Amino acid sequence: MKNLALGLAAALCSCTCALAGSGPITNAPFVMKTYSSNGALLSGSPHEVVGTATLSSGSFNVTLSGAAVFSSSSSYSCIASDQGGTAVAVGTQNTSGSVFKVLGTGSNTLAYACIGN
Repeated sequence: MKNLALGLAAALCSCTCALAGSGPITNAPFVMKTYSSNGALLSGSPHEVVGTATLSSGSFNVTLSGAAVFSSSSSYSCIASDQGGTAVAVGTQNTSGSVFKVLGTGSNTLAYACIGN
């Protein structure tokens, strides 16, 4: 995902941890804690889904499967970023826990990141 300007995704796309004196550890188990805006720890199975979508007539439906599925349309939030040379307004719309729509202009390629339960 070139030039993905989502700090949310950058922190999780590649995890390299280092322990004092032992060198780097790659692909270490990672437990992500997810909080609501009031500081409450989200229960359930918080996770993140990232990817890219090439729009067709201004939208693209993303269908999640397996462990990527969220519990409901209101249990997660998504953000998107235009990956083309010309910036356009982009957005997302949750349909269900397994489907959301990426919205933009024309046939631009967009990167997205979703986080929730």
